[in-house]
Amino acid sequence: MSPSTLTVPEGIALLLLRDSDGRRAVEAGTFDALLAAGALAELAVDGAIDLDAGERVVVAGGARASRARRLDLTLHRILDEVAACPPQKDEWWVARLAGLALTDGILDALVGRGILAERPRTFLGHPVAPAYPALRSDEEEALRDALRFSLAVDHHPAPRVAATIALLDVIGRLRHVAGFIPDGGLDLRSGQWPAAALQAWLLGRDPVAGGALRTSIERGDAG
Repeated sequence: MSPSTLTVPEGIALLLLRDSDGRRAVEAGTFDALLAAGALAELAVDGAIDLDAGERVVVAGGARASRARRLDLTLHRILDEVAACPPQKDEWWVARLAGLALTDGILDALVGRGILAERPRTFLGHPVAPAYPALRSDEEEALRDALRFSLAVDHHPAPRVAATIALLDVIGRLRHVAGFIPDGGLDLRSGQWPAAALQAWLLGRDPVAGGALRTSIERGDAG
């Protein structure tokens, strides 16, 4: 099973849903922002969006080709919104998309493909966010294997794997997902502007915690 069957946000969602109970392995706001940055990364990999000279997100020349490749409905809606909106900074888009129903759309798509199940949950009799236990693990394991191979052996990941590595590195979950500490000499985020946008969002949301996170990543403690 090839990891290319997953979009970037779908892959991140699978990697960050706990195997034990199908619940998020990070807090909800960070999970939403990760999937938002992952959606931007997917559109960038697909040639649909890019940064202009002012580092603002714009529709790129490859947008027509992306439409021909049948991006899923959630990504089409994001692309249409980028096209209709005045150019904005990448971290602005992370914040905007994280505040919409993007996560629900991505998880619903995985449920519809038979990869996840949706299980309602309650707390003290009140409904809370559902759990999403896996129904099959082929796609997640293929992505995890590709990630490990790129970090340990090849060091030349495919574009979607590279984007996934960069985003996981920003939130300090790469070591957990890979199962080992990557070589500190690897440049894990070169050219990955959605990962930089995610970090900018984290810094803006909580400058103290974001600064500590950035320091730990620079030292190689996170992951």
